[in-house]
Amino acid sequence: MTFLLPFGRATAVAMLVCSLIAPHRAHAHGETLIRIAAVTQQIEAATTNVAQLYLSRGDLHREHQDWTAAEADYAQAAKLEPHLVAVKLCQAALLSDTGRVEAAEALFTKALSESPREGEAFIGRARVRLKLERRKDAIADFQRGIELLPSSEPEYFLRLADALVADGRSAEALRTLDDGIKRVGPLIPLLGNALQIELKQNDLEPALRRVDKILEVAPRKENWLAQRGDILLLSHRPTEAQHSFTAALKAIDALPPRIKQSPAILELISRVRAAITTINAKSVVTGPRLSQP
Repeated sequence: MTFLLPFGRATAVAMLVCSLIAPHRAHAHGETLIRIAAVTQQIEAATTNVAQLYLSRGDLHREHQDWTAAEADYAQAAKLEPHLVAVKLCQAALLSDTGRVEAAEALFTKALSESPREGEAFIGRARVRLKLERRKDAIADFQRGIELLPSSEPEYFLRLADALVADGRSAEALRTLDDGIKRVGPLIPLLGNALQIELKQNDLEPALRRVDKILEVAPRKENWLAQRGDILLLSHRPTEAQHSFTAALKAIDALPPRIKQSPAILELISRVRAAITTINAKSVVTGPRLSQP
């Protein structure tokens, strides 16, 4: 999380503590308890930056869904440094997590009244406004938050794009995802969501280019090769589709036996082979038929 306010170094470090997306980065139960114990030891030994440590431990308690302990740690941080905007962000996130959504929105708004260029406060309020079914307000907050943050999480672009699609603004959602790809890199969730929008709009050539981009970065390619074959079939290019389906089967054949026997892969094999059989049966492919591995 990056903040843009002109505070001193110690205060800036404190503002980095609260993880507003902690629920999406959950750790194993035992690991979280170990980390809580480690931060507790740091608190006991600390003589400076103690508020930051309370925020950090409060975040871990929130991740662990120990709401009472999280609230107590945030309150202690607020007592130590009452003007720290990160405290309000953490407390607002806790309110949202515990279903006090309107109170969370009010606290995010208060934080923004004090720090109007705080990008993470806009992102936090955007999430809350989605829960309140105030989609247009949430979209505006996501857009402003992303604009203010020099580096944004991929999730921000995904959530904004989903809200735009739900609001009937698919073209704008696609631009948002492309902006995310430029800013954080060609990550498969961003590319995949963009692909689904293009397919829903029946933009087959852009979708084909998109799936080719995915194939450049995907560690596992079998599903994407099969989807590429589907797009080529929709584009009335059966010969190329058959090549792509065959490549999907070859990619599956290279997988470890345990994975090849999984229900999802067995279903994919069946579907791809059926597609190849249909292409051959219709005698659409020119030249010799391609064998199935």
